[in-house]
Amino acid sequence: MSNFCKQDSQDSSAVALIKNDSASTNLGEDHLNRLIFALTLLVVLISCGGNLSESRVNHLNKESNQVACKTTLAQKWHQELSRYDDYNNSNDSDDLLPPLGPLREAASSYHLVLVAGFFNETFPEYFLDNVQSLREDFGTKKITLIFPSSREDTSDNAIRLYSEILNSYKSNGQRPLIIVAHSKGAVELLQVMFKNPELIEQKVISKAILIQAGIGGSPIADVASDALWLLSPFVADGWGGLASLRSGHAKQVLRKLYDELSPNERTAVSQVISFARSGQHTRETTPLLKLTQIYLEHFFGLNDGLLLTEDQFFYDVGADLGVLDSDHSDLVFSENESLTSPKSRYAFTRALIRQIFEPF
Repeated sequence: MSNFCKQDSQDSSAVALIKNDSASTNLGEDHLNRLIFALTLLVVLISCGGNLSESRVNHLNKESNQVACKTTLAQKWHQELSRYDDYNNSNDSDDLLPPLGPLREAASSYHLVLVAGFFNETFPEYFLDNVQSLREDFGTKKITLIFPSSREDTSDNAIRLYSEILNSYKSNGQRPLIIVAHSKGAVELLQVMFKNPELIEQKVISKAILIQAGIGGSPIADVASDALWLLSPFVADGWGGLASLRSGHAKQVLRKLYDELSPNERTAVSQVISFARSGQHTRETTPLLKLTQIYLEHFFGLNDGLLLTEDQFFYDVGADLGVLDSDHSDLVFSENESLTSPKSRYAFTRALIRQIFEPF
């Protein structure tokens, strides 16, 4: 299986092809992913008597000096959901909303790149509803879907992601890229930008939206890594991607890269980055994430079922778009893995495009 899969989608059939190829090619890895997740849940149950360390409490109590938006992404999301409800009630239809006129022209002139996160091999419908909204609502013709390997370390994937970003830019008439990255993919994108600030200076990357980014790693990755080592050190050694998401590790790597940037480079990078965080309470979380959500909420605080809300951005860099009422699956997965409907993801995508092109 290829460690790095990319698909340029220019029509609806291309999107379907991504789904079918992923489902057939990654069957063995899908079973292993599910085994790892089951082991994680088992160790979570065993670990429930653990204590929250003082250093972790201090970390969670830090405050950020990031830019805050006047109208948060959450507010725009709710506005779009209300528009959907009003439109569907008046038209007795579940169809997509009429296009957002002024934004349609702006959005269609850019090349959008979507970077998937951890376990994307297990969820072949990753970004499917988001892509549909981009096509129907905004007429976006250039969309590249990138699926980094879950097994590979974030630093290794970042090297490949850098090449894919350049290829996407050059192969589509050097149109500026808007990149939306999720979870582990967001960590890898941030590494690319910190290591290669010329991508911003040369306007290869126009905007970067990091959704539910695993910047601070996750206690769930700690548990899963330990579970793998209990199962087989040999198997665990082949999952550098999981180890690279252990608590604090991802942020340490990013901090080292950030410290190497000049003041001007830090300013340039910060101006194009935005973070969309999330958190949700247990009763609203999808069954797939309910146990991990309970574990994190009990010992650490607000989370989305996999990541702590306070660990989903890099301090003092970029704009904080606010905290979304969402678990880790709601924004990018299909309704088979999420409790939310496609309408919710359509509305979220519309809100995201508004956030990119409308003033704060």
